[in-house]
Amino acid sequence: MSKLLEVFVLMCLSLIVLYDNFILKRTQIFKANVFFFMLIPLLSAYGALIFHDQPLKLSLIISRVNLYWLFYFVLLIFDIPSERIIKMMLIVGLVWASLTIIQQVTYPISYFYSREDSDEYSIYRGGVYRFMIYGQQYGAFFMFYYFYQYLTKKNSNYLFYVLFAMAGFYCYGTRQFALAALACLFIAIFLVRGKAQLSAVMIILIAVPVLVMLKDVLFAQYIDMTREQLKYGDDVRQLAARFFLNEYWPDHWTAKITGNGTPHIYSRYGQEMEIIRLYNHFYRSDVGIIGAFNEFGILYVLNIVFVNIKGLKNKYFTNDSKFLKLLSYYSIILLITSQYYSKGLGIPFYCLVFYLIEKSYKEKKEVPEEVEENEEELEFAI
Repeated sequence: MSKLLEVFVLMCLSLIVLYDNFILKRTQIFKANVFFFMLIPLLSAYGALIFHDQPLKLSLIISRVNLYWLFYFVLLIFDIPSERIIKMMLIVGLVWASLTIIQQVTYPISYFYSREDSDEYSIYRGGVYRFMIYGQQYGAFFMFYYFYQYLTKKNSNYLFYVLFAMAGFYCYGTRQFALAALACLFIAIFLVRGKAQLSAVMIILIAVPVLVMLKDVLFAQYIDMTREQLKYGDDVRQLAARFFLNEYWPDHWTAKITGNGTPHIYSRYGQEMEIIRLYNHFYRSDVGIIGAFNEFGILYVLNIVFVNIKGLKNKYFTNDSKFLKLLSYYSIILLITSQYYSKGLGIPFYCLVFYLIEKSYKEKKEVPEEVEENEEELEFAI
């Protein structure tokens, strides 16, 4: 039933875009990048055929998720107010944080369990139960939005939402996401000036000593686990990174361009990858941009890099929308361990973010020239 629903959604997206003839009529900031995210996996399908004998039919079926990028064009067609998009994303982020925190109390009953593995070590780690509920990107959006609102509006009530999101990331149980989110809060200091920047610095000066005092309570198990992994060098993520970067390649140089392709479980290639996952616990999804390189090739990696660089350009943002830049920083920090540009659950999020940047740029272009120049003088180069 879920597969039929997915096909129906993809058909609707395709028909809307084709009916409007939108792609040919207008230009957009992320148009080329979105096209590449859809088309490069088709090139990789030939890599799967040539190097792994996986039929094109199976590659196209498994790669259908990339058509969700059409959602970006659909948003532009309907021209939905950015305020409604932001409100919806904040609600999703709030729900994600709430469910992630609540599930710590409901264990061993888990209503929204999203992990693929189920061994005890994977579920309980670092002092929390890791249910890995999908949607952490919306949690990051929720956190960054309210922290930036606090900095610019100077309303301390917004800090409650920031702390709530931080609790969600703590209960999420994955170090890299929590650290990346905290790093972006630090980066937010450089997006503002004057009293707002001073307020951010004061918060950090207060928060750092508090976290140091509570480190044995909150982070002791994380610290011990990290120290052990560094000492013995047996972190499976490091082994997987070396495997997919250096070892799992055909003997022809063109494989680095096409990638190995996306495996389908009904092919020998898919079954081989399943054996690698079961016996070695190596997942491409665990090694971020390295996994993307191995699966889709160097062109896909370059597209990820360029789209994030584009998401940092000051010219696209107004003073109210600068918090969107933090999402590009968040993505960049996580690239070594995670990338969601080819995932069905991540693509709609990026479509929404790209759309908000489009709306921000349109709004900025409508600002009178002299006002825009005054804003430029106040901007940092970050």
